Amino acid sequence: MAPNQPQTSTPPTPPDPQVAPEPGQKVQYTITQNSLNGLGGWLFVFMIVFAVMAIGEIGIFFSMLDTGTKNASDNITVVFAPILAIVFLASLVLTAMRKKMAIMVIYASFALFALYSILSQLVESSSDGVATKIGTAIVTVIIYGLMALYFRQSRRVKETLIK
Repeated sequence: MAPNQPQTSTPPTPPDPQVAPEPGQKVQYTITQNSLNGLGGWLFVFMIVFAVMAIGEIGIFFSMLDTGTKNASDNITVVFAPILAIVFLASLVLTAMRKKMAIMVIYASFALFALYSILSQLVESSSDGVATKIGTAIVTVIIYGLMALYFRQSRRVKETLIK
């Protein structure tokens, strides 16, 4: 090559991904991380649960209005069903809008549903003993506490509900 001619270098071409690398050839791997921003994963599952629960509570409310209340458990259902439907719908809409306030509404919906479950179970006239009713109340609080813990600890929730 003549000393006054410019030297051109071509960038190395990446190996064809369908061809195995030759022995001794350096292989470069790229690790991609899925974004945790967005309505996916367990957050989307909870949105489906909120929608189903809201529709169910609306149906229960109108069913109770049609059949009437026969006992204390039915009275509790008539009071709580529209309230639960509203908080579940609010949880769904605020989560879909990615509002930060959704977390507090979700906590309220879990607390109200746990209270409703415990009250209706306690006033239900069944042959269950006091220990069984107390045990059921404790399990209910633990279950809803664990679901609330997801919204407290989840990176997806923290990165999605930001508005």
